[in-house]
Amino acid sequence: MTDVDRIAGCSVTIEADGALKADLIALAAALRCHPLSIPPGHRLLYRAAAHYAASFALCSVAENVSLWRKLDFDENDALRAPLPMMAGTLETARDPGLADAPAGPVSRGDVGVVEKQLSLMEQLGGDHAALFGLMPRRAVALARARATAARRHRRDRRSRRAVAQPYAERRGDRCKRRVSRDNVTTGIDGNAAACMPPSELQAVSPPVSPARPGPTRAQRRDQGARRLARAS
Repeated sequence: MTDVDRIAGCSVTIEADGALKADLIALAAALRCHPLSIPPGHRLLYRAAAHYAASFALCSVAENVSLWRKLDFDENDALRAPLPMMAGTLETARDPGLADAPAGPVSRGDVGVVEKQLSLMEQLGGDHAALFGLMPRRAVALARARATAARRHRRDRRSRRAVAQPYAERRGDRCKRRVSRDNVTTGIDGNAAACMPPSELQAVSPPVSPARPGPTRAQRRDQGARRLARAS
């Protein structure tokens, strides 16, 4: 594998203007890389943030190995175990996005487990609790983003369904379900009723009896007098 093959698919950050910027973007495309452009003077922020995906990610694994060594794991075993887990997590983040990737007690809102784990880190001493206490805050932000996206998705789905299905059709669907439940009276199989158009359902549905008028005031007065007479 050549060096060009190794960097294929990587992102290349460009800080330039004018014709030079266009030439660098074209060069990145020729190398099969994804060009990113940053404003002038922001290279320090770009490089500082990149630590979280590089050296700081290794520090996270090192903390994992350090804690697992307290379980009498061999160092090689303690390192070998989290690497597939980390690779799977990153692969999950690649497809659905960061908000849908997290798992564990924070993502499911299990505060009790998080409190117990933080208490354990405090008992271990050192800066284990300080580091562990910061991570759930970021995890909570991801969980909130996932919940917000889920609510937006449900709202959009309801809106699309309402636009695609006019009110008359939705009313007909309710009629189908009602007649399907009442198939004993109509003698129609529920599955067949669910597939029938509203016009046919109305033809086979049992007739609705007109509402009986309630008693008049004089009739209610007479009924009350009769009940009093019987009681006496």
